[in-house]
Amino acid sequence: MKVSTETLSNTFIILVGSLLTLVLLEIAANVYITHFASPERFSRYASLKQIEQRNREQGIRVSHHRYMGYYPTPSWEQGVNRHNSLGYRGEEVDIEKGDGEFRIICLGGSTTYTSVVQDHRLSYPAQLQNQLHEAGFDNVTVINAGLYDYTTWESLINFQFRSLDLEPDMVIVYHAINDIQTRMVWPPEAYHGDNSGERVASTGIFTPSLLEYSTLARFLLIKAGMVEPHSSLRRLFITRPETAYIDDFDEQTTRNTYPSGQFTETTPEEMLKQNPPIFFKRNLENLIAIADFHDITVILSTFAYLPVSPEANNRGGSPIFWNAMDEHNQVIRKVAQATPAHLIDFAMQFPPDPALYDRDGIHLVEAGAREKARIFAEFIRDNNLIN
Repeated sequence: MKVSTETLSNTFIILVGSLLTLVLLEIAANVYITHFASPERFSRYASLKQIEQRNREQGIRVSHHRYMGYYPTPSWEQGVNRHNSLGYRGEEVDIEKGDGEFRIICLGGSTTYTSVVQDHRLSYPAQLQNQLHEAGFDNVTVINAGLYDYTTWESLINFQFRSLDLEPDMVIVYHAINDIQTRMVWPPEAYHGDNSGERVASTGIFTPSLLEYSTLARFLLIKAGMVEPHSSLRRLFITRPETAYIDDFDEQTTRNTYPSGQFTETTPEEMLKQNPPIFFKRNLENLIAIADFHDITVILSTFAYLPVSPEANNRGGSPIFWNAMDEHNQVIRKVAQATPAHLIDFAMQFPPDPALYDRDGIHLVEAGAREKARIFAEFIRDNNLIN
């Protein structure tokens, strides 16, 4: 059948129009990302090149560390968030402790860093300091030594090689959920005390796929959960070996494809059963032993969470993680009972109020961080733990 000239002309016009529309959308997406997007949206959707450009101008939030993998970039600032010159979230702190000063180090992951709260002055450690000052302990300095995705491995090293230099009088340890992912490895022979079954040293800067060079395509791919943001720790600093299945679990949960792959043969429950939290326990015990040697008071806290709907498509909506967090909380209680550490059974005391949690049921919003600080401050005060 002969195609008319008019049909060919219309088809050409449609193709050219579609191409021009895509070009304009691509330009608009680039302008939005580089000039108008919030810091959070920029971090999520920007390309590696755009991130590197902004990093040259503003600095990157986390930097490589030779022992921990990564740590908060010293002297980093963005809006109301900041790190001090020593690489801790918050105001400046001198390495040498002042006369009569009482120092508290808060160790943990994103729930200690308080990543959902953008203002560093409203993080739980900062609010803990405010609460203690209001209670009359104006000689107290609280230092936020947490960072997202840190496990007890990173916190043990962080305490040993960095925090001890600050001569702390007390350390508060808040861990559980990130250590659960260290157990989701298979086969069981990959479960080691150095956590090499779950993460290995980063091999360097990753190479994005060709499609990800388009801002529009990258936005859609990230939005659909098909690729990680270029700023993701998993792409910049954390490399998973073939034996680690936490990323598969997160991806399948997000995309509603669970169970597939390895999980059709071995369930996450079986992985956790075969890989008990023995290293989580050992890391806590070792941290307490180091602190006790240096006459540092240790407070262990159980981990609070709010079971949310499975439709939330995250770990907070997974009964697998609920059970594992309960298991880790039992470990924390037993370690505190068998060592000089004090125990805050925070999981039992914290109100199960959705208004205090982010939508994932794990991280706390500003009001939740304030309530957490209040509970911790009252425990410290009531047990006369500050000289």
